[in-house]
Amino acid sequence: MDNGTTSGEELAQLILSLMDDERAAVDLIAQRCGENMASLIEDGDKILTHCFAGSALIHMLLAAKKADKHIEMYCTETRPYLQGARLAASSIRDTGTKVTLVTDNMPGFLMEQGMVTKMVTAMDKITLDGYVCNKIGTYQYAVVAHQHNIPYYVFGYAGPDKDSPTREFIKIEYRDPEEIFYCRGVRTAAKGIGGLYPSFDIIPPKYVDAIVTHRGIYPPQNIKAALE
Repeated sequence: MDNGTTSGEELAQLILSLMDDERAAVDLIAQRCGENMASLIEDGDKILTHCFAGSALIHMLLAAKKADKHIEMYCTETRPYLQGARLAASSIRDTGTKVTLVTDNMPGFLMEQGMVTKMVTAMDKITLDGYVCNKIGTYQYAVVAHQHNIPYYVFGYAGPDKDSPTREFIKIEYRDPEEIFYCRGVRTAAKGIGGLYPSFDIIPPKYVDAIVTHRGIYPPQNIKAALE
């Protein structure tokens, strides 16, 4: 344009182009993260996952399949939103991987019975000293996995939060307790009771065997190296 201004259509195309570039960058991080995780997976593994680990999990499954590694997945329902049942399970199924849905209180039994060989989740935040924050329930699964010598690996995507040096920088969100009284719009709890809904918990680095990022695989105690 002669006046040096940008038309609405040109601005819209610019925004779309920037969004496409950002999406491609995010997808590349997820792909490399998934491929790095697949290197830790062995033929015959039975892997427990909690909540929805995102596209890195799908790339892990595809990379494992390409390497002719035959694995199975156990997927928690993840109340009260049921992300595991609605998102993770269906996405895993779509890769052609065998997936079994379990309720949130079953993983300990599966581990004790020898039905799980590895545990893999994503994270909501990783501190520079190796603490992992993830969907509520992850901490108890990590502890039980540690008790049974089951490796627990975390999708770290782009790495730790450079602004969170220690676990004290993780703020646990407490959501509306009314949400746990219902499941998909139907009340399942008695009336006249209290509720508590912390939405995340924190896993100490001693319960994490490795954090897998797009740049490589790191022990949690050295996760700062992922930023270098």
